[in-house]
Amino acid sequence: MVRPLLVLTQRRGPLGVGELADWIGRNSTTVSRQVAKLESLGLIARRAGKTDRGVTEAVVTETVGNAGRGSRAGGGEGARGLERA
Repeated sequence: MVRPLLVLTQRRGPLGVGELADWIGRNSTTVSRQVAKLESLGLIARRAGKTDRGVTEAVVTETVGNAGRGSRAGGGEGARGLERA
């Protein structure tokens, strides 16, 4: 389930955990755990919302942006970690 979160965040982000949960039809606790996994892999960062500081937004990191350029395989530990997730 982490791959859809990453793609959604890359295409529509930054998004709050609640918004991500709504988009993929899961509860926010599950999505929060998956965002934490992506964050531990260095693929997503969490930050306070720009308009509502009480909301935590997920944003893709440069690692993800750079993986989209160049080879299709991506690379780096983050990409390998995603395959194991």
